[in-house]
Amino acid sequence: MEKDVSVRQMAVDLLYAMCDRGNAEEIVQEIFKDVNATSNLCLPQKSKVIILLIDALKYDFGVYKENISNPLPYENKLTIMYDLIQSSPENAHLMQFKADPPTTTLQRLKGLTTGSLPTFVDMGSNFASPEINEDNIIDQLVKHNLPIVFLGDSTWTDLYPRRFRRAYSYPSFDIFDLDTVDNKIEQLLPKELRKDD
Repeated sequence: MEKDVSVRQMAVDLLYAMCDRGNAEEIVQEIFKDVNATSNLCLPQKSKVIILLIDALKYDFGVYKENISNPLPYENKLTIMYDLIQSSPENAHLMQFKADPPTTTLQRLKGLTTGSLPTFVDMGSNFASPEINEDNIIDQLVKHNLPIVFLGDSTWTDLYPRRFRRAYSYPSFDIFDLDTVDNKIEQLLPKELRKDD
């Protein structure tokens, strides 16, 4: 059986993002002591968590490289990510998600939310996304009565219908309209952040 390196790497990346030098050794020892008791080890409960997921953005585009004298055309352009990480290192993390082929939106989202590997059979469903009913992080949040508000690509609401407290989803398959989804999120996000749920 082939090892699932990408899912394991994601778990390591997540652990790395949640822990710091002061608590990493203690957390790792605790994880190995009792694997079933690790749910609240790393992060204290937050009043709000914002996950900004930019699908199909090459990781290298988001990385800021200091001391680079002659950057490539795509390097150091998204400085906001670097600025957030520098100003709030305890609250902002840039994490890379590596997906095995095929890598259409549906397969990446399914892999990200369920931990499963994408299949070529799923690729045909990309334009008529079926609801995901296997175990996934979205359903786990709903199960624990944590409100989820979604803004973005309608593929999410196709995969997870009736899971979000509020959903602002917009079609993303119009190749002649590259701005509507981003503009709507930019318009709605400040209002959502002011809400108490």
